[in-house]
Amino acid sequence: MNIVHLICSLNTGGAELLLIDLTRCQSELGHTVSIIVVNDSYEQTLINSIDTRVKVRLIHRPEGSRNPLYMFRLYNSIRRLHPNIIHFHHDSAAKIAPLFKKTIRVGTVHCPGINIRNYTNLDKIFSISQAVADDLEARQGIISEVILNGIDFDDINSNPKPYTNGDTLRIVQTGRLDCSIKGQDIMTEAVAILTKKGRSVSVDFIGEPYDKQTIDELSARLGVSDRIHVLGRKSREYIYKNLCAYHLGAMPSRYEGFGLTLIESMAAKIPVVATNVDGPAEILMDNRYGLLCKPEDPEDLARAIASVMDNYKQFSANAKGAAYDYARDNFSIDATAAHYIQEYHRLLNRDN
Repeated sequence: MNIVHLICSLNTGGAELLLIDLTRCQSELGHTVSIIVVNDSYEQTLINSIDTRVKVRLIHRPEGSRNPLYMFRLYNSIRRLHPNIIHFHHDSAAKIAPLFKKTIRVGTVHCPGINIRNYTNLDKIFSISQAVADDLEARQGIISEVILNGIDFDDINSNPKPYTNGDTLRIVQTGRLDCSIKGQDIMTEAVAILTKKGRSVSVDFIGEPYDKQTIDELSARLGVSDRIHVLGRKSREYIYKNLCAYHLGAMPSRYEGFGLTLIESMAAKIPVVATNVDGPAEILMDNRYGLLCKPEDPEDLARAIASVMDNYKQFSANAKGAAYDYARDNFSIDATAAHYIQEYHRLLNRDN
C-alpha cells in the first residue's frame, strides 16, 4: 500500500508526534509511506526524527498564503508519489482532495471545536477519541470512526522514583505552555493553595514556553516562584527518559481532544491527575486509572494533588499495575497503526 499523509505544520504537538510514530509503524508493516508538510512551519529536529524509510516533502507555503503556486506544487508532489491512500491531518490541507477523486482520501480530526469543511469531500473521517467524535456529530452532524491515539511504550523509562511523606512532591506537566488551553495558570494557583496549607510541592512545565511571562508574573505574585519551573521545550527523548523522575503527571487543561501526554505519564508508571474534560475523562474512566478534578478550579486541583500525597502508596500501586496495563493494552502506537491499515484496506476493497 502507498500512503501519503498531509499535515499543515510539523511543530511539537500531539498530532505531529502521533504522525511521526504512525508513519514509522506503517513503514515497519511493509507499506510505502510519505509525509507532506504544507506550510513553511516545521521544526528541523522533528523532520530529523522521522523514520528514514518515510519520504518527506516540504511545500514551504507561507501560512495563510493563497498563492496558487503552492497548490500546484502540492498537487504535483502528491501526483508523483502515486498514492492509493491520501490521509489528511488538517482540514485546510484537504482543500486539494477534490483533485484526487480516484484515490481513497481519509482525514483525522485531532481536537474538538473545529469546523471541518474540506473533510466533507473525503471517503472516511476518523476522530482520535469518542469525545472528539461526539463533538463533531453534535456541532456538524458528521459521523466519524474513533481510532485512539497511541505511543511507543518501549521508548519510555518506567522505573518511577519513590515518594514518601515529607518529600517535596515533584509534578510534571508536558505540552506547550499555553494557559488558554493547557491550564498552566490553574496549576500555578493550585501550587500556591497547597503551599499556603504547608504542602511541599513543585512543578516543572515542559513545552514551548509561549506564556512564560504570564506564568512568571503569576507565580511571583502568588509567592511561589521557587516552586514553579518553566523548563521550555525539550526533546521527546529527554521527556521519555525523565518522566519517571517525577511523582505525579498533571493535565489541568481547559479542553483536550485526547491527552497523549497523559498516556505518556501513565507509561512511565507515575500517578496522574487531570481535569474532567473530553479526552482525559475518557482515558481515566471515572477515576479508575487516575484522579479527575473540576475544570477551571484550582481549589479542586489542589484537593486532588493533596489526596495523591496522602495516599501515595495506593496511587503508585495503581499506576504501576492496573493503570499501566490498561494504557498499554489500549493506547499503543502499534494498535493505532494496525487499526488505520485495516480501515485503509476496507476502503480499498470497497471500491474493487
